[in-house]
Amino acid sequence: MSDALAPEHEEEQLTIETHSEAEEKALLGSLGGEDDQDFDPSGLPVGESEPEAVLLEAAAESAVLYLGMGEVMMQEMVHPDFHFNEELAEKFGKAAAPLLLKHNGDLPPWLKEYKEEIVFTAAAGFLGFVSWRQVKALKAADAVKAKEEAEKEQKS
Repeated sequence: MSDALAPEHEEEQLTIETHSEAEEKALLGSLGGEDDQDFDPSGLPVGESEPEAVLLEAAAESAVLYLGMGEVMMQEMVHPDFHFNEELAEKFGKAAAPLLLKHNGDLPPWLKEYKEEIVFTAAAGFLGFVSWRQVKALKAADAVKAKEEAEKEQKS
């Protein structure tokens, strides 16, 4: 048991004070001064958004992020060492930013109704390509294995 709770220190223990709501209001009133008022949010400007430059910068960063996802797909499908040029990626982001803002980061209205079809086609195409590449790699591994076995038979 700690010393603070020991019987010889009972008189030193803290007590919780309770006050009525009226007492609390009186205390707050005495602290506030004459011009103290409750916060009124109606005086704030309504509908003002962030400056366009900030929005464009955020949209450009999003575009570069999307480009990064494309880079990962290219690394998977084409070559693991593939990378977009960073300077060109930044320029791409700046060029794509107004378009992203125009459509709030979504597809244009004329393309929006085909979103599910587009996503499905991309997923099916990616799955098909990766599967084809895997089969190709398996066949190449089988060919290497067959060649090694043929060489072993010739030596024996």
